[in-house]
Amino acid sequence: MKVFITVGTTQFDSLIYQVVKQLNGKYDITAQVSEESTIVSLPCDYFTFSSEFYKYVNEADVIITHAGAGSVYSFLELNKKIIVVPNMERADKHQIELASFVNENNYGLIGFIGKSDFFHLINELQDIELSKYEPERFFYLDELYKKLGV
Repeated sequence: MKVFITVGTTQFDSLIYQVVKQLNGKYDITAQVSEESTIVSLPCDYFTFSSEFYKYVNEADVIITHAGAGSVYSFLELNKKIIVVPNMERADKHQIELASFVNENNYGLIGFIGKSDFFHLINELQDIELSKYEPERFFYLDELYKKLGV
């Protein structure tokens, strides 16, 4: 099984370290780390940026992701199995709201640094039926153009 870990642009080394430590040798792991990362080496493939980012996303059976809105919604729209981990190291705690939304609506699972067993979460993710995310289409520009007569 292929597991892809992504943290976006903000340093979240604790996520990478915990997941790799718990899953090493059990799954084929690839990690995207931030440019601010202090990671020197990992026992898996990892990169800071790749033009093939979505190749890794598409090949992954499970994605473990930070709770950044752009990442989470992209993965949901691709119908990927995700575990969303809020970065509680950030000053603002907005990521917990998005991670909770995903979990409460059965779009994926929520994990926490220092508290979650990611091996168990991946097994749980394989055993449950997730709800399909249906994005709300936003047609504000169409309405605006109509009102302006454009």
